[in-house]
Amino acid sequence: TVMTNLLRDDWHLFTLGKGFRHHAPNPSRQSFQLRCAKLVESGNLSKAFQLATSTSIQTTLSAQQRITLLQQKHPARHTASFTALEIDSVTSQPTPDPVHALPVITSDSVLHYIRKARKGVAPGFDKLRNEHVKTLSDCYNPIPSADALLYISHLTSFLNLIRSGTLPKSIIAVFRDGHLISIPKSPTDDRPIVLASIYRKWSTAIPLQSLIPDLQLSFQHLQFGISPRGTEAIIHSVNSIMHSHPDYDVYFADGINAFNSVSRTATLLQVKELYGEAFSFFFQFYADTSQLWHTIDPSHISSIDSDEGFQQGDPASTALYCIGIQPFLKQLQQFLLAQGPALPLFFVDDGTIIGPHALVLSAIHFINQHGPRVGYRLNTAKGRLLLGSCDSVQTAQRHQQDYLDLGFHPAVLHMHPSNSSEPSAAASYGCKVLGSYVGSDEFILHSLELHLTHLNDLADKLISSFSDYHQHLLTLLRHCFLTKPSHLFRTIPPRLTLSFAQRVNSIGHRVFCSMTS
Repeated sequence: TVMTNLLRDDWHLFTLGKGFRHHAPNPSRQSFQLRCAKLVESGNLSKAFQLATSTSIQTTLSAQQRITLLQQKHPARHTASFTALEIDSVTSQPTPDPVHALPVITSDSVLHYIRKARKGVAPGFDKLRNEHVKTLSDCYNPIPSADALLYISHLTSFLNLIRSGTLPKSIIAVFRDGHLISIPKSPTDDRPIVLASIYRKWSTAIPLQSLIPDLQLSFQHLQFGISPRGTEAIIHSVNSIMHSHPDYDVYFADGINAFNSVSRTATLLQVKELYGEAFSFFFQFYADTSQLWHTIDPSHISSIDSDEGFQQGDPASTALYCIGIQPFLKQLQQFLLAQGPALPLFFVDDGTIIGPHALVLSAIHFINQHGPRVGYRLNTAKGRLLLGSCDSVQTAQRHQQDYLDLGFHPAVLHMHPSNSSEPSAAASYGCKVLGSYVGSDEFILHSLELHLTHLNDLADKLISSFSDYHQHLLTLLRHCFLTKPSHLFRTIPPRLTLSFAQRVNSIGHRVFCSMTS
């Protein structure tokens, strides 16, 4: 029966590994504490902190509904905006050029990467973990054994084979496809995450570093997704412009399923033109359809076709997304600068457009017209749009109506407090942006109050999760909990964070004292 199903290419009766594991819905407190403690001991502090403080979300969807939802999040290949010549240039098998290629991966770079690889990371469907490779390579031994050196040498050669873009077609699916897991974002929505093999991730992450300087130079002043302190640059720019020009509108854009919808054709065209040394490598993984295998229905294995977007789990996914939409962003920037003082700022798929009302409207029209080519479409039911101060209430209402006519949901629009009679107008005039807050002083102070409530909740969960593991609690307090508000201190004026800082210190003191009580 097994061979018959294999010959028919029928995978419905097979399962990954030992099959779908049903976790206990209410694991004991001791087992949960032990699991958190083991993550700390393995050095994976961020995952330990996330596990200890997160709130479990239970989906209300059936298995079939979740599968249908994920299929909708992986759209078919968009070709209507491209010529036959463009499509052919990124779908025809390239001839790898060993001279004009990504830098050769060395044994030293592989060993360095193995040493810093985090423990406790979920594996791909080959089940090979970072811990396995650390053991095989004897990476922490200053005088490794001959077997370990031989293993590193063979591993480096294999990674270079993938890097060269010359993988045989007969095995390329092993690296192009992935194990799809679905994490609930809400009771009725899921976030797809693809678990790739170590070989796929490492052969991408190590040579990718050679592209970063060129990408940063190309993206400067527009796309901050791979720039150091990119979030802070955007937040400070928006705050400064809002303070100097209260009459400007500010649109915090939300793209529809942006990461899974970005055009692979547009991205590969850009890679081929500007970063030709990487084209053969990325062609292997994204020129054809990827199969994302899953066990969302635990009775069998199934797959979802992935024709667009880049897999969250691929170390190059952020860089590829930014490359794919960069021509569109440059066109938007040039279009706005030709008309007046309007500024588009992007952090990967999170866009901010700030300028006079007429120019922000023009920007939205431009995005609606040209964004679909690269897979970027505005979600007018989400995001936030802060209307600038107007000389009269009537003008403010006309500006609001302009956006409503474009299909924006009323809840997205917020009038300037000077033009609104609502008592809560000032406290709602702002937005959470890239982990911080921009807007009126009242909005920021109100948001910080809510953030304090959240920090208190995190503190309670930490204390409960590590009541028997004080050394672990101290480690997470120092390296995770107390560092969380630092981004707020770097991006919000000190006059607004003085009281907040004192109360954050009190919460940290409470956590520390819980270990001595």
